[in-house]
Formats: sequence, C-alpha cells, structure tokens
Amino acid sequence: MLDVLGNAEKMGKATGMDANKNTFVALYGVGECSKMIERYTSEAVAALALFSDTQFLSELAQRLALREY
Repeated sequence: MLDVLGNAEKMGKATGMDANKNTFVALYGVGECSKMIERYTSEAVAALALFSDTQFLSELAQRLALREY
C-alpha cells in the first residue's frame, strides 16, 4: 500500500517500485486491501486478548496498519 499511496519524502525512498509486480494492491485494489488490513489487524488484536501483557503488540499492530512511512 505504501508503494502506491505513500509519500516518497516521508518514506525516504521512491514509490512506485512495485508497479509491474504481482502485489496485493495490484490484485485486489487499494479499497479491498484497506479492508483486509483493517480486518486482519482487528483479528490479530482480538487474538491477543487471550494472553496477558499484550499492550505493546496490540499497539504495534494498530500502528503498522495505519503507518504512512
């Protein structure tokens, strides 16, 4: 997603490097990939609820899902 939507200056590297590759974004589109990220992140955070001391992992998953660089 970052290769398509990301800002090269923020990321510190060029975008569009995956333009001719089979990626999830190429196969499913930005909208569907966004839904998948949201769904799988929610499922991962819910799975962590089975364990103790998972605040860091929960926050990490959520931040990775929303990151811009």
